[in-house]
Amino acid sequence: MIVHINSAGQNDRISVEPGDTIGTIFGDSEFREDYNIAERAVPQVNGEQVGMDYVLQEGDTIKPITPASSKSED
Repeated sequence: MIVHINSAGQNDRISVEPGDTIGTIFGDSEFREDYNIAERAVPQVNGEQVGMDYVLQEGDTIKPITPASSKSED
């Protein structure tokens, strides 16, 4: 099954197994490194934020979003 990944200026097609969740691929350190995905990134699929239990579907587009950091004042 093919899904799309749009991360760090890369737009690729990747193959995943039926039943794979966003957590399956986000939990893969090699995948995170290949696509420069920050540890605190949250997944969007087809423009909507999803949980790690989201089951990927043929043609989905995944985009990791890294929330802006906030500075605390002392």
